[in-house]
Amino acid sequence: FEHEWSQRLGLRYQSPIAGTVLTTSWSQGFKQPSLYAVGNPLVGNVDLNAETSWTIDAGVSQSLSAGRLLLELNGFHTRYRDLIDFDFESFRLLNRSRVRAEGFELTAAAILPAGLSFHGTGSLTSTAVKSTGRPLLERPGWIVDATLGWKSPHHRRRGQMRLTVVDDIPSASLATGPRRLDGYARVDVSTSMPLTARLRLRLAVDNLFDADYDDVVGIPAPGVLPRVGLQGEL
Repeated sequence: FEHEWSQRLGLRYQSPIAGTVLTTSWSQGFKQPSLYAVGNPLVGNVDLNAETSWTIDAGVSQSLSAGRLLLELNGFHTRYRDLIDFDFESFRLLNRSRVRAEGFELTAAAILPAGLSFHGTGSLTSTAVKSTGRPLLERPGWIVDATLGWKSPHHRRRGQMRLTVVDDIPSASLATGPRRLDGYARVDVSTSMPLTARLRLRLAVDNLFDADYDDVVGIPAPGVLPRVGLQGEL
């Protein structure tokens, strides 16, 4: 492939009185096929073209309570040409001539009393392949991700609880054809504490309440998964 320019033009305005920030941008993208996409002996395709795209987005953010609360809303619209995607009918990677993706994302971040902090994001996304009218596979319509963190004085001990809620996911397989995977809600927790001045112990439990869902068709996600780790400094 020859050299390609990826242009981006953006504007940002901040209100001198309220501190409200308005942003908008337009950009173009270019992505070559990976070595896996071209050379994999099972699903690879040596005839793949490079992906190109353009995106327009806009957002507004507002800081409140002397910076202890931040709210942000962003929207985007993207058009892809020759998007590289996996096709279950031919069981190989191919180019989708034209694909549309658009949506919104709402983010809230807050510094709370007693060493607590909160960060949450909710996203709503719609995709469609022009030739089929179907959405792209393995992409849920909406996702909510919220994290509650805690730090002790001097940040010696830390803890985190994360909630992830995912909408139904369009999927497919050779054995079943098109399927929709059920949505799910999952909770992960973690904590860390110092053992010495240079050694920190980390404890975590993924999928604390043993949510039952499939990552892809026929492959269930792991159940409760405890983890232990050590982090050292030299």
